Amino acid sequence: MKDTLDKEKTEFAREVLAGLSKENKELPTKYIYDDIGDVLFQKIMDLPEYYLTRAEFEIFEFNKTSIAKEFCKSGPFRLVELGAGDGIKSKVLIRELLGRKANFTYCPVDFSPHVLKELEETFTLEFPSLKIEPLALDYFAALQKLKVSADPTIVMFLGSNLGNFSTDSMTELLQKISGFQKDGDGLFLGVDMMKDPKTILSAYNDSQGVTAAFNKNLLTRINQELGGDFDLDEFYFYPNYDPIEGSVKSYLVSGRNQKVFLKAVNELIEFKRGEVIFTEISQKFNDQKLRDLKKAAQYVESKEWRDCTHGFRNLLWRKST
Repeated sequence: MKDTLDKEKTEFAREVLAGLSKENKELPTKYIYDDIGDVLFQKIMDLPEYYLTRAEFEIFEFNKTSIAKEFCKSGPFRLVELGAGDGIKSKVLIRELLGRKANFTYCPVDFSPHVLKELEETFTLEFPSLKIEPLALDYFAALQKLKVSADPTIVMFLGSNLGNFSTDSMTELLQKISGFQKDGDGLFLGVDMMKDPKTILSAYNDSQGVTAAFNKNLLTRINQELGGDFDLDEFYFYPNYDPIEGSVKSYLVSGRNQKVFLKAVNELIEFKRGEVIFTEISQKFNDQKLRDLKKAAQYVESKEWRDCTHGFRNLLWRKST
């Protein structure tokens, strides 16, 4: 266990140093999600401005029967959820599948062992008959491990998590997922569509400052685990939405000229006043972008469900034969 922890800390230190050494500084989004980050993200999903969770819940509640029927078309299957989090939305579908006596195994995948442990405990208690196999791995390691299964696979990527990648990385991710799948396997996506820019920006710049604290948690984690001396009061959160590109980009901005020492790597990082650290991206979609992604990953569209505003969609793409 100690060797595993040391390896994870070394990788964390390496990626942080690499990101902060770039001309345009950045930090890997995945490291926001430690125990504190997980709790903060749950709070974000409950915020009045954060419409995405409610929109997807609405789709599931009103369409769970037709979604479950599509999942069950090929008999026994594996339901693999990438970035499962607490799995609260997935419960709606799982409850429906179990009610239909569907023969499936639920495989939640998340980078955070903490959140997966809580998910497993909660799901086991609520759904005693559920076959569940959590995987605390990155997406590709998990898919590689699951590739040996002879059962058909449906990969779920909900909450518009696909939008947390650049366009090139998004295409690469979908191509890799498709590459792990067999003909007839499915990809069930949640995607947030382009809409009123003010509505989108407010979802990532909430009035309570929870999203700001979520992003600043990266600096807290660096201080705690890598011996950093970031002064969180000297950085402020700045999100920006480009309605042409359809992307929300989030930054932490240095409020003054300052130097930050990272003890774990024995490096001093200099910041100029106004210099930014890029922390995350949240991309929105239109019909053309979705068609391009589907084609690049060799999927064919099978079904689509929308919320009442038509601003959020769940898509089921099948692996092309």
